[in-house]
Amino acid sequence: MTDTKQRPWIAGIVDTLVGARVLMRTAIPHRNRLAVILIDSGFETTCRAYLQHVAKVKPDEAHRHRENVVKAVHGLLKEIDKDVWEN
Repeated sequence: MTDTKQRPWIAGIVDTLVGARVLMRTAIPHRNRLAVILIDSGFETTCRAYLQHVAKVKPDEAHRHRENVVKAVHGLLKEIDKDVWEN
């Protein structure tokens, strides 16, 4: 298991996925949409944490926008298949 003291954003990813799973087990209307929004938010937060803590990229004004954050992470993680980023 990954040490969450070294990588504290891992706990955030796990919490996000657990939250989405709990949400999906409810009868809340539009729960699918809400779960996607939750997971999407978790992805963006994880990208920001990666840039700051792993890539040591200091956030600037450009990183306020999600598309710039994802582009920056995409540029650093070239080993991830192109199809993953496009879907």
